[in-house]
Amino acid sequence: MKYNQMREMSAYVGDLRALFGMKEYRFTEGKARGLRAIDLNNGNGLSLTLLADKCLDIPYLSFRGYNMGFVSKTGVVGPAYYTESGVRGFLKQFDAGFLTTGGITYSGAPCEIDGRQYGLHGIAYDLPAENVNKEIVNFEGQAALHVTGEVREACVFEENMLLRRELLLETETNTLHIHDTVENCGFSKQPVMNVYHMNYGYPMLQKGARVIVNAPHMRPRDAEAEKGVGLYRLIEEPRPDYREQCFFHTFNPGDRDGCAVLYNPALKLAAVNHYNPEQCPILCEWKNMQSGDYALGLEPTACGVMGKETALREGTIRYLEPGQTQNFDFHIEFLDDEKEIARYL
Repeated sequence: MKYNQMREMSAYVGDLRALFGMKEYRFTEGKARGLRAIDLNNGNGLSLTLLADKCLDIPYLSFRGYNMGFVSKTGVVGPAYYTESGVRGFLKQFDAGFLTTGGITYSGAPCEIDGRQYGLHGIAYDLPAENVNKEIVNFEGQAALHVTGEVREACVFEENMLLRRELLLETETNTLHIHDTVENCGFSKQPVMNVYHMNYGYPMLQKGARVIVNAPHMRPRDAEAEKGVGLYRLIEEPRPDYREQCFFHTFNPGDRDGCAVLYNPALKLAAVNHYNPEQCPILCEWKNMQSGDYALGLEPTACGVMGKETALREGTIRYLEPGQTQNFDFHIEFLDDEKEIARYL
């Protein structure tokens, strides 16, 4: 909707939320009980849920009535159930959804360094947001749904890191913008290891769907992924004996236009993830065709997913000096127009 049409539309509709808008509420049962949530509906076929009590991450997202994201069997789990225990602690509360944020100061595989245990993918995804604000704004002449908030990773004698998140959902097009700024609010340099788990599930994810990544380089993570190199672009049907495979996509120095696409020819829909390789040099393609955990992650990362120990050894960690900031910018297009989809195929 054009921003200047809102007044005109109010003559037809008493409450514009009947057409588009935002709704804030709390979950009332199970492990999600008490969680603050915000539903966004752009009135153009795209709707999603933000979890204010979990880093403003996105558990549910649908386009044209089709579910896009992967919601795991744990369902939505509140921070009160958080346990940092190697791999299993994370997996018992990994609701996944369309977006789960890993980081801030560590992420990837668990490890132990100087007697300290680092769990899988850090703690950002379980940090409640503060100063959450939602409003309708004028974005390039159109009404847009705008939500902001802050999460802090802090420890006495150690880090003090602030992540400011801004989400903007367009109404004229089906485009979601995510802008994160990480600031080192402490007085010693700190690592930034953000991982953006952008997960797709059924029915967007089904046999015959295709993955297109414009990065010029790809390498499999391990021997298991080596077995699937010939099929890394193709989505298969689920099977119980499948073991997850990861493929790492990288760019040449100076490249700034990263793009990862999931295209479903049966539904004639595409999701296009745009990111900046200078901010996220490694895109991890997490392909998991396992029955019951059927998922595809297209995950921009600050320094990969192999964990802090590996990143230190390989020298891939970026540090922020006191007062410094690091930006992470994404926009995701959801397309159903064949001509628009063809531009990416």
